[in-house]
Amino acid sequence: MVLIGASTGGPRAIVEVLSRLPESFGAGIVIAQHMPAGFTRTFADRLHRSCRLPVKEAADGDPILPHCVLVAPGGRQTSIERRDHGLVTRVSSGSGSYTYHPSVDHLFTSAASAAGPRAIAVVLTGMGVDGARGVETLHDAGALTIVESADTAVIYGMPRAAAPTADRMLRLEQIGPALAELCPPLPPSAE
Repeated sequence: MVLIGASTGGPRAIVEVLSRLPESFGAGIVIAQHMPAGFTRTFADRLHRSCRLPVKEAADGDPILPHCVLVAPGGRQTSIERRDHGLVTRVSSGSGSYTYHPSVDHLFTSAASAAGPRAIAVVLTGMGVDGARGVETLHDAGALTIVESADTAVIYGMPRAAAPTADRMLRLEQIGPALAELCPPLPPSAE
């Protein structure tokens, strides 16, 4: 699975990444973009129209499937949970110690125990440090971690904070192709 976190400048950056992925992309994607409640559904609809992968706002219990993108709902927290049949999203109230709802740290940290080395985390443009702790936790669990470089980030705060434990630092236009290479299409019998 691929996890993407972003804040200021994120909507444009996410479109750039997703538009470079093939419709046969071999992993499910979950996005935490800092947005208030009510805006993430419209954002998911816009992404759905602008890329080759189906995109929807995540609901509690949605399976994380190859070739599909889920956007964490604004005003709530989204986490990843392993069930007998695979990985699913858990969407809960926005309470807790996190400043942002959705929180990149909350999403990434939950994925560390659910997916570990089978996850790829990407931190794109944004102010603050949300995502840094999650990237470190995922990195320690064996996941591959990527941050957007200062060359292309609208605001380099979040990528800078996550950079110390990132495996790769890439320009925005390099991230989609790198993900496509890391997550090749699954053979038909594996889907």
